Amino acid sequence: MQYKDFTLDDFQVQALEAIDNQHTVIVCAPTGSGKTLVAEYIIDKCIRENAEVIYTAPIKALSNQKYRDFKAAYGDKVGIITGDVVINQNAPCLIMTTEIFRNIVYDDPQRLTHVKYVIFDEIHFIEDPRRGTVWEESIMLAPKHIRFLSLSATIANVEELAAWMQSIRGHEVSIVLHTIRPVPLESFVYIDGGNKAFPLKNLNNALSYANSIADRKKQLIASGATLEQQRTGLPIFEYLKGRELIPTLCFSFSRKTCEKKAFFYKYMNLLTPEESAEAVKIYDEHIARFNLQNYLSSQNLRRLVEHGTAFHHAGMLPPQKDIVEILFSKNLIKLLFATETFAVGINMPARTVVFDGLEKNDGVSFRYLKSHEYQQMSGRAGRRGIDPKGFVYALIDPKFYNYAEVRKTLTGKIEPLKSQFAFSYSSILNLYADRDRDQIIELCHKSFGYFQMKNIIQSKIDRIKTIEKSFDTIDCQLPQPRKTLVQYVENLKDMEAHKRNFNDLKRSLRKTRPEEHAGIRSQMHQAQNDMNFMRRDMKRLKCSHCHYNANCIALADGYVQAKEDLYEISNYMGFDLDEKFSFLEAIGYVDKEKLLPRGEFASQIFGYEIHATELYFEGYISRLTEDELNAVICGIVFENKTRAAYTISNRELKHVLREFRLKIDDMVRIELQHCKFGSVKPLENAMAETAYRWSAGATFKEITSSQTLLLEGDLIRLFRNCVDLLRQLRRTLVQDPSAFAKIESCLKKMNRDVVDAEQYF
Repeated sequence: MQYKDFTLDDFQVQALEAIDNQHTVIVCAPTGSGKTLVAEYIIDKCIRENAEVIYTAPIKALSNQKYRDFKAAYGDKVGIITGDVVINQNAPCLIMTTEIFRNIVYDDPQRLTHVKYVIFDEIHFIEDPRRGTVWEESIMLAPKHIRFLSLSATIANVEELAAWMQSIRGHEVSIVLHTIRPVPLESFVYIDGGNKAFPLKNLNNALSYANSIADRKKQLIASGATLEQQRTGLPIFEYLKGRELIPTLCFSFSRKTCEKKAFFYKYMNLLTPEESAEAVKIYDEHIARFNLQNYLSSQNLRRLVEHGTAFHHAGMLPPQKDIVEILFSKNLIKLLFATETFAVGINMPARTVVFDGLEKNDGVSFRYLKSHEYQQMSGRAGRRGIDPKGFVYALIDPKFYNYAEVRKTLTGKIEPLKSQFAFSYSSILNLYADRDRDQIIELCHKSFGYFQMKNIIQSKIDRIKTIEKSFDTIDCQLPQPRKTLVQYVENLKDMEAHKRNFNDLKRSLRKTRPEEHAGIRSQMHQAQNDMNFMRRDMKRLKCSHCHYNANCIALADGYVQAKEDLYEISNYMGFDLDEKFSFLEAIGYVDKEKLLPRGEFASQIFGYEIHATELYFEGYISRLTEDELNAVICGIVFENKTRAAYTISNRELKHVLREFRLKIDDMVRIELQHCKFGSVKPLENAMAETAYRWSAGATFKEITSSQTLLLEGDLIRLFRNCVDLLRQLRRTLVQDPSAFAKIESCLKKMNRDVVDAEQYF
């Protein structure tokens, strides 16, 4: 079968036939094998049939790239909507982030009336701990006439995902699998400080070699060798250059390491004089177009480009990232150090992929890469039509490695996708507008998470039935042995809980001040009385006097535990919803039957809905200046990962920020009184004065020269997040002309110069 001058592979033909039969389709195929061609077929088909199609991507960078690609192919038939950019939003083919699509599903489902297909690129993001629920909500709640095309390189449990989608969508879901890479991969381990690589099948030999390298270094240190003498072996990039395995993409999980290594290895001079001149010419023209040539970061990057090395991470200015991608695609950057975001959808393959290490910080702790993460990034190795093979090298530090974890990452089975479903407050409020609480709980039971738990639930039910049959075989004189035994076991559990409480109180006497002892002893006395009453009640049960009760009690204990487990598993989302509804009632967003005005407002804000609602209803929008408002908005959206100390010199601004911070602190405190886990973020004001200065008209260069907390790209992303929230507020305040005008003015002050993403299109 031919399509767009290509002879299609069998898996592409299978996918296109399923699409023609109006199926939802999940395509799992290696990177570079032609999954995007299936998406293009849907776009062609929808445009030809006067239908609409939506292409969603997990990150804005990928959305932007797809917009440029499809714009070149389809012209004004394509538009884009992200938190940063809105262009041609009524086009029949819209590119957007998955969050934007989910928001439309809640906020304006009528807008999707003519949408025939929604394409989910990188569907495996459904298991992202912070954002995965967005994919589930989109699939669960999208209008039933919509079909999906879901694309991924790696899904271990694709049958389970398809079965879930089919069960809730009510139409057939076709699975299309393709495992043959267009460019075969060879994978190796390279030991830092050594001079040879080992195929993965010889992993044991590689790690034995690592141990010998580590022992040799210990001996050198013990002998008093200098640092220079301690440096042994051949750097991996010189090893690769000697074997003509350049260009190379090196994944490093630290921005600083990416930059440091790019500068270190520029001594390799990987470009010819002609290539260097061409690279610098293209670089200078691109940077001058955005007037960034006087930025120190642009000048430093230029020094790397002329030698054929570079780095790529989210802390760079957007035009800097763009030019690195352009030069890399033209083979004018031979050695690129990048963070893992470079592996998400962006079509930038290299001959060789190197892992600078196998550990990453996932925001909670350092951990080894999961097998599917390693496979996803490895897929960037091998350029179709250029390289007969692609090569992957994992660099192992002989001093710090965990044998079991290394083996699991490199050779382990790909982990199955796991649901991360959890309704946000905004989602709950949207649903509560036309559903009652029981209906929302029923909706939770349609989630992928609940679907995955069905087998566990069934095993608990089977366990309970088995124990119930065993009760019938007990040789007991009681008319209802099961009821009596269960009551006895429940009393035992209550007794144990009271004992633990009593012992905890007793231990606390040693850790508290003497003046607190009287209150603690009073609690201990009450606990002792409760246990005495429980012992009396238990003695009344005949089981306590039976000499043959050991087996019966063990049976009843298993029964009670299985029932508790079943109840908790079957209703765990209900517990979470009860807590969230309790909090929303406490702060005046809902009552027992309906949304209240605060809740109606919050339902229209996706992300920081509690903060935005309090900002409006407590009068801050009306009484603050635009610059003060933008500073507060910055405090809402900023996540201060460094926890670095900061000062605010503007006294009036400091007072405003403190006042609103105390208001949000109250929300946080109330939430934790009602919910086991909190999601309302405290105000983070470390960058608020920077946002205030930007809003007041300072240039970006003035801003970046006076703050060191964020890199330039991070600062732009922060300001764009402010713009995103301001746009949501503007849309929500359309019925309040005064507040609408104030937010419109705030937007103009924030969304200018390098922050305005639309200028790049």
